[in-house]
Amino acid sequence: MNVVLLREHIKEYRERLAAETESHRKDIEQRRERVAYYQSWSKDRLLSMTEEDLYDSYPASGRCLSGATSTTWWTSWSRTMG
Repeated sequence: MNVVLLREHIKEYRERLAAETESHRKDIEQRRERVAYYQSWSKDRLLSMTEEDLYDSYPASGRCLSGATSTTWWTSWSRTMG
């Protein structure tokens, strides 16, 4: 691991964080809201979800990053939930 590069990126991140405090505060609050929302889901709710429900529950950015299709998500979900 290139520790020098890592430290440089951390320094840049901290500088951006300090410069854009309000924006980051809003982002953190939105993350907290999403965490609370998803943690409120019960096991029964998760198990009763259809393929479409599951796919729709993931943010579009997550789908793009993973490159997954609804079938991929559902197959993975079904294997996990057993």
